[in-house]
Amino acid sequence: FTGDAVHLVRDPRFSELLGLARVGVCESSYIARGYQGRRVPGLTDKDFVTQERNAEMVEQSDRYLVL
Repeated sequence: FTGDAVHLVRDPRFSELLGLARVGVCESSYIARGYQGRRVPGLTDKDFVTQERNAEMVEQSDRYLVL
């Protein structure tokens, strides 16, 4: 999740995704949207990533979807 999509991790239904996919949240986007210091149940510090992780995912994938 990056950009405005980080707001979705605050949705009560977000936890339904955990365990279904590897979830990464752009730390810069999360902080920029005012969530610094606010924990997300089910996520650890390692789940907050940089754009480098985003680039790695794209490189490892045959296809990717941007919403």
